[in-house]
Amino acid sequence: MESRIESASPKFPFLIYKDEDEDGNDNKNKILGYAYASPHNPRAAYDWSANVSIYLDQAAKGRGIGRKLYKCLFQVMRDLGYYNLYAGITMPNAASEGIHKAMGFEHVAIYKKVGFKNGAWRDVLWLTLPLRPHQDTEPTPVKLFQDYLISDQKVFATTDGYLFQYTDMQT
Repeated sequence: MESRIESASPKFPFLIYKDEDEDGNDNKNKILGYAYASPHNPRAAYDWSANVSIYLDQAAKGRGIGRKLYKCLFQVMRDLGYYNLYAGITMPNAASEGIHKAMGFEHVAIYKKVGFKNGAWRDVLWLTLPLRPHQDTEPTPVKLFQDYLISDQKVFATTDGYLFQYTDMQT
């Protein structure tokens, strides 16, 4: 997971949801999920679009953690100046399709047999979520995620869906 975090920085957020113990302290061994953004396309014309992805541990499913992570991620992406988010889902995956549609994503396309996974060729469903209205003039350049942070620390989503800074990466 740390390699995914490092590849997302400094331009894109990578949010981690950690469980808390009964006293409200972090239980550093319980990452229940993560959500992150990545480039949609490396060409400059696509600078205002990003791909997003989410992973939830089985223990997190049905607890609203996915929605909290995505809500937080989408707000950060709006604040950074993004216009479009895209998600690719290897099919079949009803749970992933369900959370994306619940968060407002709409169907764009299906890439037929585009990837080989778990012993078979798989289709990938592509979905889109517009973050803001599009203008006919060139938009302001997006901000780097590292400039969004208070300091050079890792970012986590809390149980109430907000960001906080955390430096210990012993997870």
